[in-house]
Amino acid sequence: MNIHQLRCAVTVARLGSQTRAAEELYMSQPNLSKALKDLEQTCGFRIFTRTGTGMAPTRRGEEFLEHARAVLEKLDLMDAIYQGQDRRSASLNVAVCTAGYLSQALCAFLDETNPAEGLEVNMREGRVEEVVRAVLDREAEIGVIRYAVDRQNRVLAALGEQGLHYLLYWTFQHVAVVSRRHPLAGEKLLEKARLTPYTEVMLASELSPVPPELQTAPQPRRRARMWDQATRLELISRSLTAYIWSPPMPQELLDRYGLTQLRVEDMPEYQDALIYPRGYHMSRWEQAFYDLARREAQRAQQG
Repeated sequence: MNIHQLRCAVTVARLGSQTRAAEELYMSQPNLSKALKDLEQTCGFRIFTRTGTGMAPTRRGEEFLEHARAVLEKLDLMDAIYQGQDRRSASLNVAVCTAGYLSQALCAFLDETNPAEGLEVNMREGRVEEVVRAVLDREAEIGVIRYAVDRQNRVLAALGEQGLHYLLYWTFQHVAVVSRRHPLAGEKLLEKARLTPYTEVMLASELSPVPPELQTAPQPRRRARMWDQATRLELISRSLTAYIWSPPMPQELLDRYGLTQLRVEDMPEYQDALIYPRGYHMSRWEQAFYDLARREAQRAQQG
């Protein structure tokens, strides 16, 4: 039994629907069903029963859910009271979507902390739903998520319903990043169709920012999936036939790998936002990382 399973059960009880609960929790419905099944196996009884209109707690389930709500409320209260207090050692526990500017922000954070202080940093990368879940389950204190601007209202409403606060700090369009020896490297503004003969190198944890309906060329798409950002950057630095989609990258990172970034026509807008539990007070180190992330994003955009 864990906090994630409790939050799943409480959300299903509140909404009366696994489908709606999965959307709010940024989970697939099979994963939500598995979390509930594992929880019921641990408890030894059914928490929910299916009805004509959705899901309803059983008698024992309702009693269990009262305790689960109390646990989650106590956890939120403990966050408000204790987390964010000034500590003697620098501490940063953050979950983020992959972005070069965030790696640069972390480098600056490490360099700017006081060498006389202790230091404990945990930065994990993942999909949006993984970042949200990490913050909800207190596996990370703060997170950085990314979403298309045309989904902004839905995403931010879902965050609010889950008790998460957000700070919007960057709106951007993805660029195509290629080796400086790539045939398209000298272009100023590309049509998406011109990238079709080349291979899009994706992170396995990411979705392409260009959905299929916006693909303009009839040829089959060429894709390669990587599990590691550094490997992906190394690949495109050496390949003359590959590219990646990325938020604008810091010039320092482009120079390190011998890359250049190209503007592409008609790209959808995306936003990056910092998230944290409502009532949570960021520590001075978390605030410092947030300030550095905004600074690096601004530098990347200007570059």
